[in-house]
Amino acid sequence: MSESLVTQSVRVYAQAADARLGHLRTRNTEHEVDLVVEAPDRSALAIEVKLADTVTSADVVHLTWLANQLGDRLVDRLVVYTGERAYRRDDGVGVVPLALLGPRPMHDAHSPGLLDSLGREDRRRLPLFAGASAVRGRSRLLSC
Repeated sequence: MSESLVTQSVRVYAQAADARLGHLRTRNTEHEVDLVVEAPDRSALAIEVKLADTVTSADVVHLTWLANQLGDRLVDRLVVYTGERAYRRDDGVGVVPLALLGPRPMHDAHSPGLLDSLGREDRRRLPLFAGASAVRGRSRLLSC
């Protein structure tokens, strides 16, 4: 359920940025990334969705693998989870609560939204969406 909700929310943002949204799985199914967004300039953002209120090193293994494959094209790695706090892990992966996706309700204009929860550097990188087509021959970007 929450993966579908995250996919729907990210799709709206990706379309607004003229970006493509997909799912990456290597042919041998050794690596899988829930959401990959690719901008027209081929920059990439990788997102894992976790139905847990904590994020462990095991949850970011595939994001780290993709970062090694894409290098500078991958502008950020994020985990969307059911916890309450947005933060950046020591390994650089952004962790964002599911509740922060989407617009803030009008009656709650003072509560932090996704962009308010991240630092200035993170906010600058968010419009640069991601992709995985550089992992040629070993993976596939599937449309969501």
